[in-house]
Amino acid sequence: MSFNTSRQVVIDDSDPRVQWTGDWFIRDSVGQVGRWSAPFLNTLHGFNGSSASLSFPYYGSGMLVTGGLTPGDRLGSAPATWQCLVDGVVINGSDRVNWSLTLDRLLYLCGPTPLLLKNHTLQLSLSGGAGMVWVDTIEYRVPTAADVGEEWTRVLPSDESILYSDGWEGNDTLIWTYSYGAWLTYDFIGEGVTWSGHIFNDSAVPGLGYYILDGQQPPKSFVIPATGSESLSNYAYINITGLNPGPHRLELRNGGNETTAALGFRSILTQNTLSPSFQPRKGPQTSGKTIGGVVGGALCAVLLLIILAILIRQRRKRRQQPPPAAMNHRGSFRPVFEGRTAATATLSNAEMAQRPPTAPPPPTPGPRPPTAFSQDRISATSPNSEHVPVQYTPGGGAATTNHYPGIGAQTH
Repeated sequence: MSFNTSRQVVIDDSDPRVQWTGDWFIRDSVGQVGRWSAPFLNTLHGFNGSSASLSFPYYGSGMLVTGGLTPGDRLGSAPATWQCLVDGVVINGSDRVNWSLTLDRLLYLCGPTPLLLKNHTLQLSLSGGAGMVWVDTIEYRVPTAADVGEEWTRVLPSDESILYSDGWEGNDTLIWTYSYGAWLTYDFIGEGVTWSGHIFNDSAVPGLGYYILDGQQPPKSFVIPATGSESLSNYAYINITGLNPGPHRLELRNGGNETTAALGFRSILTQNTLSPSFQPRKGPQTSGKTIGGVVGGALCAVLLLIILAILIRQRRKRRQQPPPAAMNHRGSFRPVFEGRTAATATLSNAEMAQRPPTAPPPPTPGPRPPTAFSQDRISATSPNSEHVPVQYTPGGGAATTNHYPGIGAQTH
């Protein structure tokens, strides 16, 4: 499956459907942690005991478990290890992880692994040692048309629901812009949205961004911090919850330039809306006959008969009178009602010759700008800058290992 035909469901570690066994502990209200930024929904499950495991059943294709590591201080002790299994088959584990990575970085404990679209069971088993293992999310793919209820879904930069202006560069998993006025729009149906970005370490000057939700003016601003010598991943620029369930549009614009921190885009998290249940229309309910209804109906019937009698009498009088000479012609005319074509009318030759020419229809207005920012945007980069942006085309870039990946294609 490509990005355009599936969605990535995100399950938080606090979800009650995840079954935890063993030496786990919960860390709530977690804010920004080093270069990792804040975890999803600000919660983590941690392990630094002897053994633990988790289990999660789901229907989908692919699998990914995100988390992080904190190196331990047990001198001479081997680091903690873990193993990932799907439907009893080992996928991968800690043997591919470099323990020099810390909680500052987003880590993929399991996956990304492509799987068939069907029912699966994920198991993660851990054994104690030096260091601490953190679990943040479990993610998998479902078809775009699937009803995911109120689940959160992750949208990557190549998704077809995102429209870009000029000035963006990058690949399918991470894009950015230095161009002042560069914008994008994201249409979604849901109750909440979180914008996760990436901040590079190439600028000491903070950047500036603006966003508009559902066309509400004026735009709201946010600061893109300058991190100095270190980059910051998974940074939440925008976090909006409590929206009315339904369609929404999020629009963003870069307010910085080549001398400030870039506006980076890694993924958008969307809280979806429950599909409305079908409720059959109730027909009118009668509670019994009433005297007023009977009397009113009888009066209406009498009035209708009187009107019909008058109309019939007038029609008979008209038939007895000879038609005037001016109306003695062979042609006939039927009016063209609104919604019909000119082919429904038949005119005589004389009437056709006297008919004025039809005026041409007014020109059709062109398409409206796709974003409220497009009217005043400056799409060109500064002429004094040495930075030359590359036009971003969704689907045209290769994913790199240090960027947030899609889970992968469905295998058959």
